[in-house]
Amino acid sequence: MAVYSGRLEKFFTIEDLQAIEKAFNEDQTGGKSYRKLHRNEFCELMNRVFSHKWSRSEYTELFKNIDVRHEGYVDFGKFCSYMMHGFSKKHEKELRTSQIPRWKDPRITPNIHKDTIQRINPIYGSMARYITVSKEGTLGCWNYNGKLLKQGKIEMDYISAKNLWITCFCVIPNLNKIVIAFTSKEIAIYNFDISVAGDFSLLSRITDLPAIPLCMNTWTTNDLAHDTMLIYGDNTGMVTSIKFSAALLPSVEWRHWSEGKDEYIKVFKLPDVVKEYDHLKLQTIQAHKEWVREVRYIEKLESFLSCATTDTNSLVVIPVRHGTSTNMISFNILQGVNTFDYDDELNIIATGGVNHMVHLWNPYVNSKPVGVLRGHLASVIYTQFYSAKGQLISMGKNRVIRVWDAELHVCLQRLSGLFIKGPTVHCNLFFDADYRQIVAAISKELVFVEMKAELSDHVLTHTKPVSCVIYSSKWKEIITAGKDSTITMWLVETGQRERQFVNAHGEAEITCLALDSRQIQLFSGSVDGTVKIWDMNGHCHHTLVVADGKTVDINQILTLKRQIFVVGGNKYPCVFQFSDINVNSSRIYPNKWSAQEEHQDEIVSVAYHPPFKIATASFDGEIITWSLTTQKPTKKFKLRDKSASTTTSRDGGDTPIGSQISQILYLVKRESSLYTCDLVSCGGKGMVSFWNTSSMLPHPSVTFVAHNEVKTITMAVDERNDYLITGDSDGTLKIWDIQDYYKATTEIKRQMPPAMVASSQPHADGITALEICVYQNEFYILAASLDWTVSISNIRGVKIGVFGQAQNWKLETLKVEMEESEDKPSLNRDDSDAMSQDDEDQSLQPAGASSRSLKELRKQSNKLSHQSEDQDDGGIIFLPPIPNNDSIETKRKSKVSKDSQIGPLPSIGSAHKRSSLRSRESAKGRSSRMSAHSQYNEHFHPWDRTILGKTYQEHHQNKIKRRSKIMKSSTVPARLAPTSSLSNTSSYLYHSLDCSAELEEIPQIRLPDLKISTRTANSRYYSPGTRSPTLMPATKFTEKNLFPKYLLEFESKLKHIQKGQLHQVFSRRGRQH
Repeated sequence: MAVYSGRLEKFFTIEDLQAIEKAFNEDQTGGKSYRKLHRNEFCELMNRVFSHKWSRSEYTELFKNIDVRHEGYVDFGKFCSYMMHGFSKKHEKELRTSQIPRWKDPRITPNIHKDTIQRINPIYGSMARYITVSKEGTLGCWNYNGKLLKQGKIEMDYISAKNLWITCFCVIPNLNKIVIAFTSKEIAIYNFDISVAGDFSLLSRITDLPAIPLCMNTWTTNDLAHDTMLIYGDNTGMVTSIKFSAALLPSVEWRHWSEGKDEYIKVFKLPDVVKEYDHLKLQTIQAHKEWVREVRYIEKLESFLSCATTDTNSLVVIPVRHGTSTNMISFNILQGVNTFDYDDELNIIATGGVNHMVHLWNPYVNSKPVGVLRGHLASVIYTQFYSAKGQLISMGKNRVIRVWDAELHVCLQRLSGLFIKGPTVHCNLFFDADYRQIVAAISKELVFVEMKAELSDHVLTHTKPVSCVIYSSKWKEIITAGKDSTITMWLVETGQRERQFVNAHGEAEITCLALDSRQIQLFSGSVDGTVKIWDMNGHCHHTLVVADGKTVDINQILTLKRQIFVVGGNKYPCVFQFSDINVNSSRIYPNKWSAQEEHQDEIVSVAYHPPFKIATASFDGEIITWSLTTQKPTKKFKLRDKSASTTTSRDGGDTPIGSQISQILYLVKRESSLYTCDLVSCGGKGMVSFWNTSSMLPHPSVTFVAHNEVKTITMAVDERNDYLITGDSDGTLKIWDIQDYYKATTEIKRQMPPAMVASSQPHADGITALEICVYQNEFYILAASLDWTVSISNIRGVKIGVFGQAQNWKLETLKVEMEESEDKPSLNRDDSDAMSQDDEDQSLQPAGASSRSLKELRKQSNKLSHQSEDQDDGGIIFLPPIPNNDSIETKRKSKVSKDSQIGPLPSIGSAHKRSSLRSRESAKGRSSRMSAHSQYNEHFHPWDRTILGKTYQEHHQNKIKRRSKIMKSSTVPARLAPTSSLSNTSSYLYHSLDCSAELEEIPQIRLPDLKISTRTANSRYYSPGTRSPTLMPATKFTEKNLFPKYLLEFESKLKHIQKGQLHQVFSRRGRQH
């Protein structure tokens, strides 16, 4: 009979479940009915089904697990519910553990350390904080965002800064103390309160240590006594622990006072500490023969754990109750152990060895490891369990991080290139599971790598990241595809899925989609180097072979009336003729491009300008315009970047990051001229560039940063070329107003970045493709993302929904709601209703602002426009050129709009409706401006209600009259004559002041005596009959009203415990004497 201590249901097969169902259906009389079985009957049934394969105790355990309500019986329904619950939990666990984490780009903090960082120590409270101490003595406190909160310098009077060497440190958070070890065989205790500025002082020193402490850790209980344990390992292999109570710690005289002398630091010797304070317990164990690399106390095991780089006693488990080397459990690992970690749930110890392997151990079995994880190519220096996911994170000395499944013992992810390159340096790592980020100390640098949001709790459009999305205006459908090689069609009106083509390119990723001019054929490009032609019912008719069977990435497909352009993997475009596509040919090869390879790198994008011009852009930032009739290049342009940072190009060379191009688009609605930009590109560093292909300049007319601190972006333009939509690798979407941006018939000055209409973040990961669709005269933005979803938003960036969600939307209802809200502005423009500049100034003028301030801001914006190319924020914080009232009002409302509030959308309907709406808005704007002007006069012109104001106005008018009389009676140059505009300027106000005006006398005020209570000050300091100001009553601050109640109660409890324990100590000493 097999005996198994686990759950039996893990071994049930389909045949076993069918046999159990049959046994439940049969009763004693042979009828067909479900029976209710008691425990003994259930055990007999299971014995009969499995022929005594398992023991009765295991059947009883299974019965108890099924009968969770303790009803005393089970039936087949309960059995099925239990099995389904177990399978669902198993499935969730598999999804949780096997999900590969996704990471954001590393963030490097300001460098405050002058030498290698020895350790990263976390402190958890209301917010996470990290303490770092470097070898030369610089201490830094950082918050979870990488912001420096506090900085200090560790200094010793008797040790020069050159000879100071810190080996390790640890923090005692409940006492606000930090313990630091030095190579001078001593330990120093400092006050360190992160909530108090500048509170970093030396309290005491423990000297005469037998060896140099190399690693250190602390452990604290959660009870009222707060028993704390300080553990450290030294260079002789000794593990030392000092246990004390936080309640008795105030009795320790950290500082010593002498009569007639100042306070000085008290120095303890390690043997004398225990003799002087008997509540301190000292314990030493000889655990290793070499240096102790890491030491820790595990509460669940009630043992010390320490490791060393030796073949014997590589890892030892020392029970605290015994505390001797004879009772410790020793683990022997070839070449020793650098680090270890323990998981409470799995009850497993993970060790990182010098032999490039990670071993998993049962704490009580040292003969053989539970598992061995191989894959590192260097010595493993860090291991940590991620208990929430059942995963293990490890890092090698070559700064390569691996994520493992702790149960399946397989590598889920390998991370390399996150940190700085160079020779082998000192590395430290800490994974914060609460904030889901890695904090790494690479030599002197502190790096934060944050984990991206998980996808398990989100609505998914595809089963893998989505790479492309297009819109079919003929069928009113959205077409999406991605890495799962699946093409899906959705209704734009409701978001409902219509059709799906599974395994369109086998297992190869689909990178791009396109429709022909009649929108009856669908083109899909894949990484296998082919383009397939489909009908809208999912039948593949032809295959276009781009690279002769080679595996290349298809970046873009451009379909014209007679030709198909495919770019990707080559330095020239591949051209297919529609005339070559017939019913009999399934595989079609491209025609030869007549021109030579003009690009130096791979072509990544192509754009078409009717009737006979196309433009191609390569990865290295070069743009070439071609003639379709001759297939010859007409012009060449180059994007240059001033920064020195480079990346490896697709051709193997080094390309500046800012000079990369990922996409180009023609602004086909603009008429070509010498002063109008008709091409826009985007690429590295979040930059967007506008080009004038009609001019002779080889560089863009303007370049601005649309998205900060991102590697690359993607974009889309609406069919009227009014809006530019950009999306970055963080999932952020921005909408720009480009209707009149660099669009002129005469030469214009350099402008700032275009006005940003709205900004939102519809996705948790990078946006891979954008599309603007027009449905029922409304603009909608479609965004595909790496988070496996495709979202739809309105033109203000308000997210409407995600394709694939359970609850469908209805765009028709949203349009009706927009039409009913007539008081809300529209984003449409009418060229015949252009406002004058003065009207714009008044419409933009807030309450309390003057037209002069707007003119000054406009001058300031013109000065800043010359620096727009060198800025890093893409014109977001700059004052943009003042547009019309509609766009400004829309910007104001878009900032306060939320994803849950879907406001009015810009319409492209009839001109009559727009003009009537605009007339109502202009009338409302005039009334609002009048009310704003009245509020301005009421609140910001108090001169009419004050004595000083009335006196000033009277003398000001008199002075103007006197000057006018002088001008009439004498000859004065015209340039010196006063004008009305001069009398209204702020500089003229100071010349108009006259000190001869009679003002009311101010009552004499006697200075207060600080010793007198403020309660009687009002009557003593002011003259009789004058109204004295209201003063705050004097408040006497005591401990009861200064400190919170819970702190006072906690302090009283500590004093009570301390008093009782000290009483016992003194009574014990009295009995001894």
